[in-house]
Amino acid sequence: MSKYEKLGTFLLFDKVEEDRISKNFVAGQIHNNQIQQIHWVKKFDHSLSSMPEFILDMTQEIEILKGLSNPALVRPGEIVTDKSELGAVFEYFEGKSLRAVLQKCSQEGYPFTADHALLIASRVCAALEYLHSKKVKDHRLVHGYVCPESIFITYDGETKLLYLGLGSLLVKNPTTRDRFLQTYKTYLAPEVLQNHKLDKASDVFSTGAVLFEMLTGEPLFAKGGDINIPQTIDQAQMHNQSGDKIPLPDEIKKALHQALAVDPAQRFSSIADLRKIFDQQLFTSDYSPTTFNLAFFMNSLFRENMDQEGKNIKAYKKLDVAAYVKEEPPPPAKIEHPVGAEAAKDVPVRPLAAPKSPSFGGKDILAEEPKEKSKTPIFAGALIALAVIGAGAYFFLKPSQPAQTQTASLSPEQQKAADAERSRLQAEAKAAEEEAKKKDQQLKDLQAKLDQLLKAQKDPKANAAATPADAAAIQQLQQQAKQLEEERKRQETLAAEKLKAATAPPVVEKEPEPKPAEAKTDATPVPIAQNQPAQNQPAQEEPVQNQPAAKQETTPQPEPAVAKPQPAPSTTQEGDTVDLTPDVVKPEPLTRVQPNYPPVARTQKIQGTVILSLLVSEKGEVADVKVLREAGGSAGLNEAAVAAAKKWKFRPAVKDGKRVKVWVTYPISFKLGS
Repeated sequence: MSKYEKLGTFLLFDKVEEDRISKNFVAGQIHNNQIQQIHWVKKFDHSLSSMPEFILDMTQEIEILKGLSNPALVRPGEIVTDKSELGAVFEYFEGKSLRAVLQKCSQEGYPFTADHALLIASRVCAALEYLHSKKVKDHRLVHGYVCPESIFITYDGETKLLYLGLGSLLVKNPTTRDRFLQTYKTYLAPEVLQNHKLDKASDVFSTGAVLFEMLTGEPLFAKGGDINIPQTIDQAQMHNQSGDKIPLPDEIKKALHQALAVDPAQRFSSIADLRKIFDQQLFTSDYSPTTFNLAFFMNSLFRENMDQEGKNIKAYKKLDVAAYVKEEPPPPAKIEHPVGAEAAKDVPVRPLAAPKSPSFGGKDILAEEPKEKSKTPIFAGALIALAVIGAGAYFFLKPSQPAQTQTASLSPEQQKAADAERSRLQAEAKAAEEEAKKKDQQLKDLQAKLDQLLKAQKDPKANAAATPADAAAIQQLQQQAKQLEEERKRQETLAAEKLKAATAPPVVEKEPEPKPAEAKTDATPVPIAQNQPAQNQPAQEEPVQNQPAAKQETTPQPEPAVAKPQPAPSTTQEGDTVDLTPDVVKPEPLTRVQPNYPPVARTQKIQGTVILSLLVSEKGEVADVKVLREAGGSAGLNEAAVAAAKKWKFRPAVKDGKRVKVWVTYPISFKLGS
């Protein structure tokens, strides 16, 4: 008996999650007798997959979704059928549904704080705002079943919304309507339950219900459908950073009252208005929402799952699929569905103002999509280009040749220089890669420390003895981890750029022919002196012997030079103290002096990690040291770490070509051998 179920050309591996209408699987697509790519497959319940009208409607909805383009929406692949089974194929991403996250928090005792809840709700609103701006055949798209099962959080801290049009499909069909309403009644607006009306106002209600559950840990209608919603909101409590229950802030209560109003006319007029309220809370209150913090939370919550999932994916790709392959069908032809094409020609979303708080790794998911351009300007441009070429031929007797880029045959000296440059770039790429690995290890150490603090807070005895410094220590660790993550990504990017440059073939460019003398400009023409290189000519020139003889003897005509705007002069001075921003070349350690293990700490077997902030001078010396987090009490670890760090030597930081001072963070660990 086969170990894995087969659905079309897909093998269904791990069942990730399950709800009342479908099961979600990690799946691999079979092609050329091997697993070609990993996907995520949503396999529908047999009662749905046996309905021909549902299959037809779902196929159309997938094509509509293909016409949309937004990173906050889960990207679709195709509909796959096999006998009486039906599944929807999507992109694979590493993460969990919001339902799984909330369940894990409840099981492990992790507080799901307002920072995460408001950030996720804001991003869901942004995805819905994009969706509501689209229309198909004069009908605006609505989601219809916003709930924790349709919201996904990736391990990188991003939020994705699954849209399949399921709400509309299941409500319009009398056979499936009652089952859908019963399954998702906790998140459906009153008018949907009564009149089966799905619109933008019902999506506002559902989003408010999801936010209420994220904040309080309980569904809105946990005590039944006949509750007093305003009273339930007023009495609700949420978790703070320490895991204690506190009343909801007044502004959040106010937003929930309006979003969850029984009368649709009293709700927010659009999902964008609800999003503005969330953003105001996020970026003007005491919250500190970032993609990084959410990613750190997901990594702490699902670390064991992440490790196992990574191992499983590697094993799946090496799986012998011979037992599952009989006669592999050809890949499905791409369908340009008219409904999907119509969805692409939609109304652009007006982007909101950028938030004041930085977003790490985020993208503007409301950027306006490019509209289909008319082909008329192309033909007009072609006619104008032909006219210009004809005029050039008339005045200069020969057409001017466009600049060409080609791979040059290098002389032995040039080849030797190119090889040396390639070796240098490869060495720098390797060094950057090693530094990225060090940052990654340091980040894991910090994550382990944070895990210990979080687990200590979950312990009732630890909670009884907890002090405000515990929350401060957690926040400080998160900030340190955030900086390490940024440095790690910067080193990985640098390594990739160096490696790409090292593998690129040497390229030379021919000097462009002079432009027609009749070309007029307001700038004063600057002639190019004979036998001197032009200002924009590349440093590596094509050998003269490869050029036409006529070109060697002809002095080029003076080319009218257009005055270029000069960049603003740099205000950075040698020795200035600057922030470690992306435009600053980070100082690299050249010499690290290992600290002496204090005798008292060694005798008492005290271990720990001291986190330091070092001020690296423009000369590469450590000018100042601050202890960000102490370790070992009075055993001497902190003093030993500071003494060792003061002896370190660095390659100085550089900004705008000037060597500058900058603060950098490094942990120093004290560990005793086993």
